Amino acid sequence: FYQHQIRKHIPAAKSAFVKLYINGANWGVYPNVQQLNKDFLKEWWLSNDGTHWRADRPTGSGGPGGGGWGDGTAALNYLGADTSLYKPYYTLKSATKAQPWDDLVATTAALENTPLANLPTVLPTYMDVDRTLWFLAAEVLFSDDDGYIYKGKMDYNVHYEMETGRIVPQEYDGNSVMDPAHVNWSPFYNQQNANYPLMNRLFAVPEYRQRYLAHLRTFINDAYDTANANQLIDRYKALIDTMVFNDPKKIYTYNQFVSEVGVLKSFITSRKSYLL
Repeated sequence: FYQHQIRKHIPAAKSAFVKLYINGANWGVYPNVQQLNKDFLKEWWLSNDGTHWRADRPTGSGGPGGGGWGDGTAALNYLGADTSLYKPYYTLKSATKAQPWDDLVATTAALENTPLANLPTVLPTYMDVDRTLWFLAAEVLFSDDDGYIYKGKMDYNVHYEMETGRIVPQEYDGNSVMDPAHVNWSPFYNQQNANYPLMNRLFAVPEYRQRYLAHLRTFINDAYDTANANQLIDRYKALIDTMVFNDPKKIYTYNQFVSEVGVLKSFITSRKSYLL
């Protein structure tokens, strides 16, 4: 539901349900989610050239000790002019430039070091600000506690578009959105935390703040149109209901599955009401 709704406004993976068989045995229903590879990039950008990072430590690197989510390392934080300072915190997935890390350093420097009054003039050279504001609106609306706005690192990607020379954050994951515990998250979640510069800096610029709010209103009216949203959830539920009931390896009961449908619908109503 989340990926379907946000794909109308930001790049996001396609997803589907599959009935999984292993050696002929039924393992039940699983989500099948598109990889954020070059095929994906080609769908959303002018080409699949450029650079793509995952905001997470490279596998097996261990990285510097200490620090956790929101520690000011992989949220497009400026760590210094030396590109080696960024490599422990971002995994380079693909690149068509000889020196791809220079673009990441330049963007973080512009984002964090430019006086706020000058940010609307300077930052668009380095970052696709409009797409970034749509990205933040999506994560805030759905209370994504497994992405940028909550973690400030991990579970989001960064893309540098070769043709425009600009960087934009990329939605990734989304398996723990719409948690009732987060139904009252502020639309300016983590704005006061300097370790989250996309909120801390962009929301402090009046014109960016207003554009972000306009995008958030569009998302609310579109993704949380109650009749359409409930109909979509019911359609997904009907699609997999029998498979869930007959799943021989399910980790939740069928009754829990049924009751969570109501939880999702309730979240939409409550979140929409709170934000408006």
